[in-house]
Amino acid sequence: MAKAATRRCTKCGKVKPLTEYQPDERSLAGRLRRCRACCAAYLRQWRRDHPERARAAYRRSNRRRRAYRLAYRRRPGARRKHYARNTAYWAVKTGILPTRTACEHCGATSPPARLHRHHPDYSDPLRIVWLCTLCHGEEHRRLNDERRKAEGRSSKRAGAGGHTAHATRRGDKRRAPGKPRG
Repeated sequence: MAKAATRRCTKCGKVKPLTEYQPDERSLAGRLRRCRACCAAYLRQWRRDHPERARAAYRRSNRRRRAYRLAYRRRPGARRKHYARNTAYWAVKTGILPTRTACEHCGATSPPARLHRHHPDYSDPLRIVWLCTLCHGEEHRRLNDERRKAEGRSSKRAGAGGHTAHATRRGDKRRAPGKPRG
């Protein structure tokens, strides 16, 4: 049986599994040195000690989020997408639409696969395809590639690939833990 990777917190001194530490791509180990609980306590204290700086940081962050939301709402079709997603959510919640336990593309079961509701056509909000996270991402990449080809633009991705071929959400910038920079 494999032993779970652990680490000692530099603040509280307790040995905890790596899942109790925030990811940090700048660190050689790929995780922060303090556990999540110690980081949260430190940030609470910092906010109490520096209220003006904490408020300014919150305002900056809120301004960025607001600008992003407004830009999204101005996109063509955003209102129709929002309506379709909201309708499907409430249809599932109230029992009008049944939930599925397996991905309709690859057959991965839930749990452990988390299933998403995919709308092939936003004009029919109750027509849903249940896809696992990986298949849903692949479907949208395929649709985006088709849209770019129709517009006469080249595809951003070079290669089709399956579940293991696509890059992580953060891109290829992440290095493997323990790998030196350079």
